[in-house]
Amino acid sequence: MGFEEGMCAMIEDPDECDAFFEAIADYKIACFNRIIDAYHPDVICYFDDICTQRGPFVSPATYRELIKPHHKRIIDAVHARGVLFEQHMCGFVEPILDDLVEIGVDIWCSAQMLNDIAAITEKYAGRLIVEGGWNFQAPCSFEDSTEQLLNAEMLRCRDEYGRHGNFIITPAIISRQGNIMIIGIATPLCMNLGYNPTVIMFPPICAGSFFFWIMINSITIINKGYGWWEDRDSLKPGFILLVFLSLLMPAICQVTAPLAGIPLRL
Repeated sequence: MGFEEGMCAMIEDPDECDAFFEAIADYKIACFNRIIDAYHPDVICYFDDICTQRGPFVSPATYRELIKPHHKRIIDAVHARGVLFEQHMCGFVEPILDDLVEIGVDIWCSAQMLNDIAAITEKYAGRLIVEGGWNFQAPCSFEDSTEQLLNAEMLRCRDEYGRHGNFIITPAIISRQGNIMIIGIATPLCMNLGYNPTVIMFPPICAGSFFFWIMINSITIINKGYGWWEDRDSLKPGFILLVFLSLLMPAICQVTAPLAGIPLRL
């Protein structure tokens, strides 16, 4: 059908779209139940981008009529299992943010600066955790960013968005190809411990595509061998490999950095 025809179908054939969204929601709920059974997570992050930098792909009224009821059903199913619900939604989300809070979203990511994040954290204090805030389009997010720029951006996010206790910072570095490499809490953690985040985090970015290729293929091979979703234990070998590689890459950087003349400590 394609993207454009899909958008038109929501106006021309709302009943068919509603039935389609209902089937998608049923599928998502079944997947989440299997994941919760296997891993017992504290939080489920649901990726469902429906916004551009100017607002939702469809009008708020269309969202509320056709999509919101199915979003709510998915959220209710996750909450029924005692798990928090995190909604990933990039872009200008403010026109429907009230709706997301209303249907029970606990955490919203990735909150981009085109939203009034300071006002949002104040308005929804105690009801919504906002994750994001990092300026992806500033020099602090470039591959050649400095510790000073990273520190300044983290302090800005803390001071502007962290006043109400419902904000999680999400730093990122953008590669020359435009790919975002999420740093998460690792950078501030490294700095608090006195380590150079350039050594701990950035070198893996350079070789990240290679390691990621190995990781994904290894997990796929292992999980196929164990039956993938057929057995709740089948995901564990791949998950263990993911954790092992995540720990291995920074360790390699710590060993090789001094050989390259890069200081390990700040």
